[in-house]
Amino acid sequence: MQIGKYRLRKYSRCSGATYTLSRYGKPVMEVDGYRYNQKTGMGPKKRWVCVKERSAGSQFLTSRTGRPVIQIGPYRFNLWSGSQGKPRMRWICVKVHSGCQATLITCEDTIVKQRPHNH
Repeated sequence: MQIGKYRLRKYSRCSGATYTLSRYGKPVMEVDGYRYNQKTGMGPKKRWVCVKERSAGSQFLTSRTGRPVIQIGPYRFNLWSGSQGKPRMRWICVKVHSGCQATLITCEDTIVKQRPHNH
């Protein structure tokens, strides 16, 4: 299947998949109501990533010292000291001292806003 400059194959195990372009002109695959973006830089193989990946797989954990942390993939966030005891909490990346400006905003254990990492 050809969409613009992108050539996509429709695999038999994804027979319910539909392919379109995003508003930015990138290929998008939709399967059972879930949307996937094509990851770039993977060589000849193509990898599709769920558009909701940023909130999927998040784990609310406790650090070795007993403080709350959030783990999302390889990234770890500490609770900002000014957020304790409030329903809306701000979390900062553990690499903040190395210049990372990534933050999370949670409301009742649900991620509502995320600022990206620069590392």
